[in-house]
Amino acid sequence: MRLLDLTTLYLDGGEAGVNTYLREKARYVRELRPDVEHTLILTGSSTRSDRFEDSRVEFLRNPSLPGNPSHRVLVSFRKASALLRDLKPDVVEVDCSYLLARLARRVLGPDIPIVGVIHAHLPRLYSRRVRNPLRRWFTSRTEFLSWRYSEFCAHPCDRVIATSRYVYESCAEHGYPELEHVPLGVSSSLFRPRSAAELETGPFPEIDESRPILLYVGRLSPEKDLDVLFRAHEIVCRDTDAQLVIAGEGPLEKQAHDAARASNDVVYLGPILYGTRLAELYSRATAFVMPSPNEAFGLVTLEALASGLPIVAVEQGGPKETLRDGVGILTRAADAEDFAQGIRRALVQAEDPATRTRHREYVLENYSWYRTFDRLFEIYDSLRQPRATVESAS
Repeated sequence: MRLLDLTTLYLDGGEAGVNTYLREKARYVRELRPDVEHTLILTGSSTRSDRFEDSRVEFLRNPSLPGNPSHRVLVSFRKASALLRDLKPDVVEVDCSYLLARLARRVLGPDIPIVGVIHAHLPRLYSRRVRNPLRRWFTSRTEFLSWRYSEFCAHPCDRVIATSRYVYESCAEHGYPELEHVPLGVSSSLFRPRSAAELETGPFPEIDESRPILLYVGRLSPEKDLDVLFRAHEIVCRDTDAQLVIAGEGPLEKQAHDAARASNDVVYLGPILYGTRLAELYSRATAFVMPSPNEAFGLVTLEALASGLPIVAVEQGGPKETLRDGVGILTRAADAEDFAQGIRRALVQAEDPATRTRHREYVLENYSWYRTFDRLFEIYDSLRQPRATVESAS
């Protein structure tokens, strides 16, 4: 099978959930699918070739989005079309946030299966809570346009993958093509509790490890509700000495820098690349905090759970599905007081060794990349089967 991944959501030189997804997919292909010739076409800062594991990667130089330099939008359609023709894929997977499925269908014709994955749920991001009343009024009256755009992007797909039931059910209500629910996974061998003796990469000198550490890992952008996190942390600091540690990049980096400069209670580390260093950062934390109400899935919640951490998240979007009774603390969206109460409960949970064991076992039982990609490849094979049968009969 010649499998092609085509996405604009990979951050060239940065970190994002799609980066993790694609690298883990390449590792899965190398380990378990030697019959697959895997290629990725990604937007980047330069046009070049690379490798992820044994998978071929073709970066196409494209411009950054205004105000969001790490995200690049595909405009070099001619080069992408030429690559699609040359590679002759048997199956194409695209992200559903852009016109990639339409590009692939136009170039490759009706016989090549196209699978779309919803990594970013654009209508929910578009209609998220905003403070500005004029913008709130505007989005309430134009949200249907974001749905129309998303449906337009997904329409050429033979199958659309929703990574959470939350996304699946909302898309089903809006007439998307045939939907499948395939949860994402986590590398439990990389993300795991570590004792001080097991830490390999050295300390983070900015962090005071004598204090409780509240860790946020993710994009620094408005839809993540970081203002709620900062306000909740201020409330928690009235009666604890918890230090808030932020790892990530995005349009709100200056806000994170300013908060860290203004207070010893906040540390901004910048982006930490996926790997042992990031896993050890989780191991040093006391609890994980995720205020975003707009997550299509939220990979970082699985990474934190696999690391044994108590988690405070919002009872909306992907984490509402991922976290269950006894595993994670869910709070009201956009409510700093309630989020602060959740943090206090998490700090209490962190004192109980059973919390670490319970969270770790929950992930091992329910989530793995092997399970995710086993299901995806079943879908690829099922979509190719009619075409393969016709070819063999002829």
